[in-house]
Amino acid sequence: RQKLIKSFTSTSNLVEPAFEEVVVIWRPLPPKPPQKLQLPDSVYKLAKTLTLESRLPPKQPPSPKPKTPPLEIRAFSQVPMANLLAILPKTKLLFRPTDAILFDLVNVVSLSVILASQKTDSAYLDILALGSISLWIVRTFVKYSNKQARYDLLVNKFLTLRMEHRNQGALEYVSNEAAEQRAMRASLLHEWLIRQQVQQTHSLYDLHLTKCQILRHGCTGVNQVLQQARSTTDTQAQEYEPVYADVDIGTALDDLVDLHLIRFDEEESLVEVKDYNMAEVALQSTWVNLFQKET
Repeated sequence: RQKLIKSFTSTSNLVEPAFEEVVVIWRPLPPKPPQKLQLPDSVYKLAKTLTLESRLPPKQPPSPKPKTPPLEIRAFSQVPMANLLAILPKTKLLFRPTDAILFDLVNVVSLSVILASQKTDSAYLDILALGSISLWIVRTFVKYSNKQARYDLLVNKFLTLRMEHRNQGALEYVSNEAAEQRAMRASLLHEWLIRQQVQQTHSLYDLHLTKCQILRHGCTGVNQVLQQARSTTDTQAQEYEPVYADVDIGTALDDLVDLHLIRFDEEESLVEVKDYNMAEVALQSTWVNLFQKET
């Protein structure tokens, strides 16, 4: 009973499901070309058949095609799922007029005056009924307009608070995030390959992973490495179910080959996986070569 009574007075935190990041990319429609008034083509064909085309005004050339507008990019953060449509371009949010109709004292007085005018034949009550209805209509319209303005202001404020980047800034942000994800994907695969190499050195058989085996089992291995890293850094991660990440192993494998961190032979067997020290040296040389090419 004490817990039940305390539950009425205790504070509760309501967590609304939301997207951590949302990137919206769209291209606006090109403006419509102005329509030119001219006779239809059938009239010109008929005039040409009757040799009367000289009496018709000359045909106007077609309007040039409008230029394609550039892409628009917006990056938002912490967007509640219920408000996802608000960040989409050209979304018209509907505001129901019934939300502005309030049955308050004026509505009750108007209804009573109207009913009284129907039962009694009085011109004075008819004038009061007409005035009350007019007042009620004006009041409802004003309330609706005010609520509509406050609603639009709330939507604009929400977009301003949630927007993190736009256009060029959003493009740079997305590029940096993609590069970071690419580097993380390659580093996780490299970590898993190092562990596989260590296991092979302690085994009695001299077996080498093939490229086909890495493509088949690499995603599972990368997820195991990721879950182990999360469990060691976050104590609360053990309370939740593991999330399986769909990793593009083929692209990560190509990145490791381009960075000279792994090497395959002619039979596509893995023959070399550089350890952490050698990998650091290889990455430094790759950066130096890249800067030398740009300069």
